[in-house]
Amino acid sequence: IDIVKSIKKANMERLKDGHAIFEVGIGINSGDVVIGNIGSNTRMNHTAIGDTVNLAARLCSHAAAEEILVTRDTIDKSKKKFQTEVVDPISVKGKEKLIAIEKVLIE
Repeated sequence: IDIVKSIKKANMERLKDGHAIFEVGIGINSGDVVIGNIGSNTRMNHTAIGDTVNLAARLCSHAAAEEILVTRDTIDKSKKKFQTEVVDPISVKGKEKLIAIEKVLIE
């Protein structure tokens, strides 16, 4: 939510200055990941990989600008409760079943 609010604020300044705005959609998922240095001697990156990361990336791609999409499972596991709106489940590459998601409401 803070990221979306910060981007909105930055975009207002950018518009005043005649610059292009940033359009960012956010996808959040939770689960097991593999984290570490991955690559070769010529190019090494510290990264996270796995099904959990892939689904979060798919949610990002599906999210509209200034929208936060979260898997229903992650909402259920969250200790902090957010105001959300149920949206239609989505189909994503690599998954047979539809993914239940919710949109976080931003005041």
